[in-house]
Amino acid sequence: MAQEGTGNSNGSALRGVPRWQVAVLALGVGVLVLSLVPGWLMHSRVVGGEGYRTLTLALNAWQLKSVPVLSLAAVAAGVAGMAAPVPFARRWMAVLAALALGLLLAGLVPLSHAAHVTSVAVTPGWALFVALAAVGAMVIVALRRSPPPRTVLAAALGTLLVAGLGGGIGRFVQLQEAEAVSSHWSPGTYQREGGTATLTLTETTYASGSWSGALQTAGTSIILTADPACPDARGFYHVRSAGGEAILVEKVIDICADGDRTTALEGTWTPAGGTGGGGGS
Repeated sequence: MAQEGTGNSNGSALRGVPRWQVAVLALGVGVLVLSLVPGWLMHSRVVGGEGYRTLTLALNAWQLKSVPVLSLAAVAAGVAGMAAPVPFARRWMAVLAALALGLLLAGLVPLSHAAHVTSVAVTPGWALFVALAAVGAMVIVALRRSPPPRTVLAAALGTLLVAGLGGGIGRFVQLQEAEAVSSHWSPGTYQREGGTATLTLTETTYASGSWSGALQTAGTSIILTADPACPDARGFYHVRSAGGEAILVEKVIDICADGDRTTALEGTWTPAGGTGGGGGS
């Protein structure tokens, strides 16, 4: 009998919660969970040289160019959903949902940056459109079921405009600054991930195993010359951050020793013994 009473009590508690509040809560938490799924932004880098190579990454809301605009959007959507069943917080639900909606709209703006060796494009992915639909539904339900006072409504509209405009400008500036940086590495000795090979870079020279010579920087790329093994061959490599202090070396063009130097240099390298360091995007 006691168990039956408990079951009835729980059922009554669930039946007492308005369906629209449950729906908004589910949508907000759903967006927060979705933020962990790749597909919010598509990050494509084209590296020129012997033909073109395209490297494409599907980002979630917490990776690279998604941060902080889409990360904040996901958090705002989650908090807005959790505010629905709370009486004293419900009046600000529209402002939080508007913040999330504005930041998500900013994520729709396609961005690009082109240089003489490489270019990058950031475009919206499928998960961003799903999140937009969910947050848009949250806003509609919140305004219809729990109309906020005029001051709160004005704050929501202002937040939507500021978040959308500010988020779009912020994303543009972030990409341009990251791609315009003169180099994505620091002088020092690096070690290949999962191996014992080393790569030493200075402002003017490089050395890795039996390969060594002069080095010049060209934006986010390096030009290798004067290698005794192939003194007439020039190597052109793109160097970018691989997260933290690690760097990723990618060939653009290098005919030295039929590609043997490329095999020795390409890949992910991390600082050896605390020296060196990556940077940039």
